[in-house]
Amino acid sequence: MHFLKLVRWPNLLMLFIVQYALRYFYILPRLEAAEMTVAVNHFQFFLIALSTVLIAAGGYIINDIEDVASDSINKKEKRIVGVYIHEKTANNLYTLVTFLGVITGFILTMLYDIRLIGFINVFTAGLLYFYSNTYKCVALLGNIVISILTGMTMIVLLIVEPAALANNDIKVFITGYAVFAASFTLIREIIKDIEDMKGDSVVGCKTLPIMIGSTPTKWIVVALSGFLCCLLLFAQYSWFETMNYLSQGNLKNGFYIVFSYLLLFITIPVGYLTYLLVKADEKTSFTYCSKLAKLIMAAGIFSILVFYCSQFI
Repeated sequence: MHFLKLVRWPNLLMLFIVQYALRYFYILPRLEAAEMTVAVNHFQFFLIALSTVLIAAGGYIINDIEDVASDSINKKEKRIVGVYIHEKTANNLYTLVTFLGVITGFILTMLYDIRLIGFINVFTAGLLYFYSNTYKCVALLGNIVISILTGMTMIVLLIVEPAALANNDIKVFITGYAVFAASFTLIREIIKDIEDMKGDSVVGCKTLPIMIGSTPTKWIVVALSGFLCCLLLFAQYSWFETMNYLSQGNLKNGFYIVFSYLLLFITIPVGYLTYLLVKADEKTSFTYCSKLAKLIMAAGIFSILVFYCSQFI
């Protein structure tokens, strides 16, 4: 149980689900409808998703190893490394799962000719290592690195499937999804930095709230969240105007279901998050905002299933 908590198993499960959902509920149905050749089979895709999860698990482990000092202040009751799992054991676990993730990627590259996946895994593992050691203590750099890596877990689905990369509709949808996930991750990472100011300052981290203060940082997050909310509203308005020209009853019914879901469970909650951030003035407030952001991201993942089911209504 302590190992599962160390690797943040709910986050890993969410990562695994989002990759499978995007491929099997969005990419494959459209490739099959267009009668395009699928390059990656089911077993190969399982290995791709597994390698992604292993690399991410390694990232969580090395992050907790490097955070022992700050977590003793920020998350004293939640510490695992040095309390339930010895630091040497944690290092061995990090080496093992990262190695398995990297070697799985190169097996896919060399045996199945799925190009770039092995190098992407090495690049990702390296970024996660340097993030934990250096980048996360540099204002905004660490936040941007994690947000880019979040988006890359979805972009990789295009990279490994040439037919998907050649299909404009699939490319636009997956890229848009990745940009939303990356943007929202950036917002949540900055909120977490505000939460962890006390411990981060003790260990010498120069995160954005430590460099410019929690209040200016809060307003930067408010601006980012508000901009994202406006962007979502604009995208949905444009989509609504376009779909009004459709005459097919079934297609319009499915559209209204998706539109309503996105409005109620993503756009409005993002607006509410922006409102809460404006009012936030203490750690507990930012902790609540961080949890709400995670729920919105989960709703974003579930939206893939809504997209898929709407076409049968």
